Amino acid sequence: MCALILSSVNTYRNHPEVCPVADCNLALNRLVRGFCEQMGRDQRGRRYSTMAAREANQGCIKDHIVPIRVIQQKLLSLPIEELEVCNSNLNTLEEYLARSLVTCRVTYGENLTLGQRYQSCMPEGYEVLGSPFQDDEWARYKATDLYASVGDLGSDFSSRIAAG
Repeated sequence: MCALILSSVNTYRNHPEVCPVADCNLALNRLVRGFCEQMGRDQRGRRYSTMAAREANQGCIKDHIVPIRVIQQKLLSLPIEELEVCNSNLNTLEEYLARSLVTCRVTYGENLTLGQRYQSCMPEGYEVLGSPFQDDEWARYKATDLYASVGDLGSDFSSRIAAG
């Protein structure tokens, strides 16, 4: 999947006359979501807020902790040397996607809180060197005070919910 993502961006960057940005964004959207679906099948990258876990997914929403639009913009802005399909670039991309494509089940109320300011963007400072949010995939949750209630599906989180 990562090789296809790099190839798509590379084609857009080197041949924009035959691969306009809209086409590249469409391809990236499908490829990135495909990578995310694979992570979900492997049980990687799934988190729940305390409230969503208590509601047992009744009326909950799956949120990408980094919006797909932000990931697409980052991919489109990669330096040309990072677009070559080689092991180093593939590993770097896979690590980035694995960190960024975590999903979190949230309640409708929590989703509204996130969406009021960060529906399709990250907080200011996400790409600023030295910022508290620099390259922090959970920046949206931290900026809206939802991060403290997030856990994975492990036994520690399950016991927190039961004690809750």
